[in-house]
Amino acid sequence: MTKIANDIEAHRAFWANIARENGWYEEPFYVQVWRDFDGVITDSVSVRSLTQDWDIQTKTIECPNHEGNFDCTPFCSLCEGEQEITK
Repeated sequence: MTKIANDIEAHRAFWANIARENGWYEEPFYVQVWRDFDGVITDSVSVRSLTQDWDIQTKTIECPNHEGNFDCTPFCSLCEGEQEITK
């Protein structure tokens, strides 16, 4: 299994435990994960209504000119004040 597949399974196990504890676990059990450009999972969720696994690679990153300081202006040449850029 690849590292990404192993990471997804770890998130599935995490959410399956929560589902069991709260009485909504049923099989098949699906998860949705969001990965950054490096393949690292940044968030995950599971709900009863999922009908398949979802592996979503994010399309935006924080503007490197501002490093998350939220002081971007419309004059920024990379993000034009949006705080994020699309790759």
